[in-house]
This record gives sequence, structure tokens and C-alpha cells, in this order.
Amino acid sequence: MAVYPQGTSVDIVLRNGARLANVQVMRGEASDASGRQDLIDVGGPSGEQRWVLTSAFERYVRAVISYIGQVPICLGFVFPQVSQMTFDRKNFRVDRHGSDVYSTINDSGDIEQYHPSGTFLRIASSPTHEDLTGQDFDQQWAIERNTSAAVYVNLTVANAGSVVATFEIDPAGNVSLVNAGNLTAKVGGDIDISAGGDLDAEITGTTTITSGGAATLKAPSVTIDSPTTTCTGTLTVQGALTFQAGATGSAGSGGGAAISLTGDVSVTGGITSTGDQVAGNISQINHEHTSENPGSPTSPPIA
Repeated sequence: MAVYPQGTSVDIVLRNGARLANVQVMRGEASDASGRQDLIDVGGPSGEQRWVLTSAFERYVRAVISYIGQVPICLGFVFPQVSQMTFDRKNFRVDRHGSDVYSTINDSGDIEQYHPSGTFLRIASSPTHEDLTGQDFDQQWAIERNTSAAVYVNLTVANAGSVVATFEIDPAGNVSLVNAGNLTAKVGGDIDISAGGDLDAEITGTTTITSGGAATLKAPSVTIDSPTTTCTGTLTVQGALTFQAGATGSAGSGGGAAISLTGDVSVTGGITSTGDQVAGNISQINHEHTSENPGSPTSPPIA
């Protein structure tokens, strides 16, 4: 027995021992540019040994043969008496490829596409993969091929032949999204992001973050690498405030002191002022002293 996908044909050994070579398999739909090509290889020996039923075959296939005139035609295939493919489940569909890739649909409408590596896509009431091992009627179901494969999941969108978006997950678990247009995400609930490594964001244009509630940034240290930084509201520093390139400021539109400090001030270096300084209601510029006689020591400053 042998399979020839290039000709959609098979070699068959009939029950009476007769051999039929290169028998074409009938398809539900077939043309020179459309149809379905899927002949499962039986995994047997080549040459004359392919006719020996006692040879080691990976799969046992039963074919239904008819004749058009003198020409044999394979009408299709039937499952052997014992197989992995029959299930005692109502409205259960399973489509299994020779590679052991398969898809299922159950009576509840749950859909699953499964790869032997363990990768699967599921649309169902439960997100958990349904393991069919030994769940068939004959308890024979077993996925054995391509179980060690390292596979990618890739979705690519092209416009007139030019790729405009690619979503890819590689075997290492890396996720990549590349798109030529805009990316919009609208979430009605919370967003939780947890990164075991670094977070890098590079924005070519402007960046705006608007929060309807309080915003907290917690880190061992924060560096703002910007020529200018503007704070439009009140700024409270609970720790020490250190600046290295001087400081300038002016009173706000409501008047009052430009800088108001509670506590002692220690200055290393000179202080230059274009206006007056008042300490304890005593003006540095306009304060007066009293003296009993010319040349005598003056009194301490008075307001």
C-alpha cells in the first residue's frame, strides 16, 4: 500500500489479494486550480514491500473502491474497526491531520485548534485545553508526532502585497507587534502590567498622560533628563531639596513672598540683594541707632 499526493492516488491491496496501483481518489470538489488535497501517508515501506500487508505500517487505512468501466476509483475511506478517531459524544467533530495537528468542535460550540507542541487556539466556555488522550471510544487516542516542535504564532496583514502589520509570538515567549498605522486600546476596566525586566518606551512625537485620580511613581531613584521641566501646580518635596545650577523664581499672581521658609537657613557664601532685608522687624537698609554723644558707641539697631 502506498500514497501518491502528486497524483491524488493510492496503491491498494483488495481483500482477495489483488493489487491495484495508482488508483485515483475521488474528491468532493476538484479542479485544476481549486479543491482539497489531503492524503494521509500510511508510513510503510517502498518498492515491492509496499504490497506486503505484514510489513510495518504506521497507519492502517481501509479504502472503498468502485469502477468506472474498467478504471478503478477510490470513493473514499472508512475507519478501521479499532481506531483513535471514534468518540461516543453527541455532535462532536474532530479533524486530525497526519502530523497530529487537529481541531475539534463539540455540542456546546466550543472550538479548539491544537498543535502537538502544546500550542492551541480555543474559543469556548472554558479556556483550558481539552486533552483527548484515551478519551475516544477505543481508548487509543495518543498524540505522538511533532510534540517537541518549537513553533511560532504569526498574524500578518498586507495591503496590496505590502505588509502593514505583524503580530508574532516566538518559541521563547517573546511577543512582537509591528504596525504601520495607529494603535488604539480602550479598556473599560483596570490595566495591570508586570515586567520582570526593563521597560523602554521611545516616542518620536509628544507624550500626554492624563489621570482622573492621583498618580504615584515609586522607584529607588528618578532622573528627568530634560532641558526644561514645568510644574503648573504646587510642588511639595518631603525630603531634602538639592540644586546644582542655581535657582530663580518670582512671586505668583496672588502676591506674597516668592520663597517662604520655616526654620533656620544656613548659607555658605555671600548674599546679594537689590532690595531690603527685614529681620525681627528691623530693616537692614533703613534701621536707626541712638548715640548719646558724637563718637560714642551706638546702640543696637532699632526698628
